[in-house]
Amino acid sequence: MFETCLKCALCYENCYLEKMGIASFVRLPLEEDATNLWTCSNCWTCQDICPAELPLMELKCKIQQTIEPPSIYAASLANILVYGYCLPVDPDDINSFRIDDGLDPLTLAPSATIAALLQK
Repeated sequence: MFETCLKCALCYENCYLEKMGIASFVRLPLEEDATNLWTCSNCWTCQDICPAELPLMELKCKIQQTIEPPSIYAASLANILVYGYCLPVDPDDINSFRIDDGLDPLTLAPSATIAALLQK
């Protein structure tokens, strides 16, 4: 599938995780560090920006189905059920940053809504 990759690096140069200093799954050989498959934010930027139109997200999902997720993934899922995000999120802390940046305050989805969505 990567035979048509142009090696332009647009996928990871535009990755939000990379911009935060977190190695994305598109930068490293997938066999080297499968953890990066599970930290992906699923924003699809890598695939949307790819000039070779590689189905990167499809590949990521297929590989995720064949390997065991890291143990921390269970904790992330528990956080998603409570906060709607994989990390514990305190809306008051985030909203102070958002307001400082001129953004609207964040409203977290109710955990019951998140649980219902994950069961579908």
